[in-house]
Amino acid sequence: MKCLHCGAGLEYVQNVSYARCSHCLALFTVNTQGHQRFLTPLEVRAPNGQIDPAFTAMYAQQLGFAPRQASHSVVGVGGVNVVVPTGRIERDIRNKISGWIWGLVIGAFILILLAGVFAWAIWMAMKAKDDTASASSPESAKAASWDGKATFECSGVDNVKIEKVTSKLASGTAIKASGNCQLTCTNCDITAPIVVDASANAVVTFKGGSVNGSENSAVASANGKVDFEGTTVKGPSKTSANGKVTGAATAAAPSSSKATK
Repeated sequence: MKCLHCGAGLEYVQNVSYARCSHCLALFTVNTQGHQRFLTPLEVRAPNGQIDPAFTAMYAQQLGFAPRQASHSVVGVGGVNVVVPTGRIERDIRNKISGWIWGLVIGAFILILLAGVFAWAIWMAMKAKDDTASASSPESAKAASWDGKATFECSGVDNVKIEKVTSKLASGTAIKASGNCQLTCTNCDITAPIVVDASANAVVTFKGGSVNGSENSAVASANGKVDFEGTTVKGPSKTSANGKVTGAATAAAPSSSKATK
């Protein structure tokens, strides 16, 4: 025998006196006439006269059926029984809700992780910028040794300083700065055909002292820069491209402190 509502298999209790559908949990009484058995739907109503699935389930347990949750429901539509797979629908809904919740959790975790990586990258960039600025500041310059008898060269990312050096060269250039060199000359007295030649991104700063260039007191090319701060400057300066020379107030050439060849 099969369920009269959904056609699923049956389970029996009380010596096959009662039957219950294994899918929609509909209850039936089993009647015997001769050698034949037939089913009669058993309509269970709560004390208030309404059909209550919870009350029906309790009644089924009193008959001897084990607790079970229906996987199908039978809905009467226009006199026709329609089998609805409520168990599967409920399972699908539960899985979708669970997947949605897990999607939110995983998405939130990924966003937090990306935000952390982004914040770390910004912090590292700012730290690197601060370290670079600190490394190139005059306060962090390392003292360099120069006897003034030959050309002093500064290149790469050097950040150096020389103090109280007296140099007199008969030929050539006294100081050559290139690359990203940062050089500070404090209270130095330098005489040479060309006192300082700053190229690339080099920055040379004179503080106090004096410079005397028979050809040029300073030559600045590319992005090179020469600054004179309280320095007595003799000899014209020369610039090209984005080169700059500042503070070259000369005593020996009042007509022009900067000339271009």
